[in-house]
Amino acid sequence: MNMWNLLAEVAARWGLPAAIVILPVAILYFWSKHNKQQGQLFREALAQQKEQAKQMTDMVQLMIHQQQEQAQHNFKQIERMLEQLQFLGGLVGRVENKIDTNQTCPVVRGELKPR
Repeated sequence: MNMWNLLAEVAARWGLPAAIVILPVAILYFWSKHNKQQGQLFREALAQQKEQAKQMTDMVQLMIHQQQEQAQHNFKQIERMLEQLQFLGGLVGRVENKIDTNQTCPVVRGELKPR
């Protein structure tokens, strides 16, 4: 039933002035009820979106924290490796010095007697 038929039926039952008053009031009532429902749906969707954004923020912060911990761990490992490399470099330098000064020869060290 369209609006004009409804207006004609209300006008026939209760008269034209009643139809002019009742129909807009009914339309306003149903519109306000629909508007309240849509507002509630919008608020629920907004709250859900806010919760999802908070969860995403928490996940990103956790990822950043984990990456920082991993970077610190990697830095400590690299620092230890550098110390080991420096130590090995010192050992190689001493061996090189002994080779250059011929101290690796058992005769020079006096362990063997020359023939």
